[in-house]
Amino acid sequence: MFLDRDGTVIPDLHYLKDPCRVELLPGAAEGLQVMQDLGFELFLVTNQSGVARGYLTAEDVQAVNDAVGQRLAEQGIFLRDVRVCPHWEEGCACRKPEPGMLLDLAAAHGLELSQSVMVGDKWSDVEAGKAAGAAVSVRLAPDDVEGGQENGVLVLPDLLAVALWLQERFPSLVL
Repeated sequence: MFLDRDGTVIPDLHYLKDPCRVELLPGAAEGLQVMQDLGFELFLVTNQSGVARGYLTAEDVQAVNDAVGQRLAEQGIFLRDVRVCPHWEEGCACRKPEPGMLLDLAAAHGLELSQSVMVGDKWSDVEAGKAAGAAVSVRLAPDDVEGGQENGVLVLPDLLAVALWLQERFPSLVL
C-alpha cells in the first residue's frame, strides 16, 4: 500500500516543517489499521519540493516523517518504509506523477506492483500509481462523502473508506 503523506495521512499544511504540528486526518488511523490487518504493508511516498525551493530542509522533512511514523505507531500502525522526492524540476524520475519512488520501494522490498494500491489526494498520486502498474489507484476527496468514479478512477473521502472498500472487494486478499 503506497500512501501519499500530505492530504492523505496528515492535513496538507503546505511546506510543513514543524513535527509538533503533525496530526492524523480523520479516518486515517482506523483505515490504516484495517489495511494493516488485511496484510498490506504501508509505504509513504511524498513529494517535498519545498526542499529544492529552500522553504524547508531535508532534516525538516525527516523530522515530520518521523512524527508521522510516531503518531501511527502510537495507534499500532507501522510504516514499512518512506521515500521522499525533494526535487522541484520537471522530468524528475522520482517526483509524482513519475513512478520512481514506487519502483524504488518495490525493488527494495520485493513488492509485486500489480498487487499494490496507491492512495493520494492529488491526480499526480493516481498517475504515479498507474505508471508503476499498481492494481488500484485511489484519489481521496474529503468533500465527496459518497465516493464514486472520476475519469475512471475510484474517488473516496478518506483512508477508512478506502480500507472498507478493499475489505469488501478482496475479503480473502493475501499479500
